[in-house]
Amino acid sequence: MFTIQPSYLQSLLNVGIRVLTWGSFIGVPLVLSGQTAQAQSLNLIPGIVELETERGQGKGVFTIRNVSTTSPVRARLYAEPFSYTDLGLRPEPNSKADLTPYLVFSPRELTLNPGQSRQVRLVTRIPEKITDKEYRAVVYVESLTESPTNPNVPKNVAVSQMGLVTRIGATVYARQGKVAPSLKVMGANYDPKQRQILLNVENTGNGSTRPHIEWTLKQGDKEVVSRVNEPASIVSESSRKFPINYPANNEKPLPAGTYNLSGKLVWVNKGWALNSQTNQNVVPFNFSLTVPGK
Repeated sequence: MFTIQPSYLQSLLNVGIRVLTWGSFIGVPLVLSGQTAQAQSLNLIPGIVELETERGQGKGVFTIRNVSTTSPVRARLYAEPFSYTDLGLRPEPNSKADLTPYLVFSPRELTLNPGQSRQVRLVTRIPEKITDKEYRAVVYVESLTESPTNPNVPKNVAVSQMGLVTRIGATVYARQGKVAPSLKVMGANYDPKQRQILLNVENTGNGSTRPHIEWTLKQGDKEVVSRVNEPASIVSESSRKFPINYPANNEKPLPAGTYNLSGKLVWVNKGWALNSQTNQNVVPFNFSLTVPGK
């Protein structure tokens, strides 16, 4: 049986992987490979890239940094189509908005010394005949590490000595022509097991965005809580449930009964990767919310 000692586990958790994404967290902070817990310290800035194309071409850049002070990191880069669902970011192999056929980036493999940073340049080449369309992909940076020799492999058999450890990603959105999201709040329900209010949001527009939610929960005339949620992504022509965590796990459960949930959904059509507050769109909502008993 494999056991991680508390002191060893704590030292691993202190290493971690942190992605700076203005409210978007993509990546795997700690990966167990076989019987060895390993982590690599990589920063990826920004975690979201918006590209406006001109005659089919758009350009962008992000920076990868090895924040370790002792160990170099070798990494490779690749892109995949994706979407956002109720479970968050997920691969979408057959996406009609797949940017990967039109996306070129360089370098595709690199080595970062301790404290070193490298820029990755992105170029999109979308056919000019395509209009009023948004494409998207996530560009992953996947670290590689030397893996120990497998004692069960015969000496005369060549084996790869590179093991995949962790990956972080930057989402890339490329727009051509007139593109804009169009959001509606369709309803809300409460999940007592997860302690979550689930706000059902639909995007009928041809553009993605990252709305934030300003909300108030009342029972009768008494205000229970009023808060602002961090922005979360919704892609074009999709719907998803935005979770509002309440109450916290260390607080008393929300008593069963009928409540009133009101507030507004706030977003911008462009510049949302940088949390722009220019030309905000606002959609108010007001729903009866039933919290079921046990």
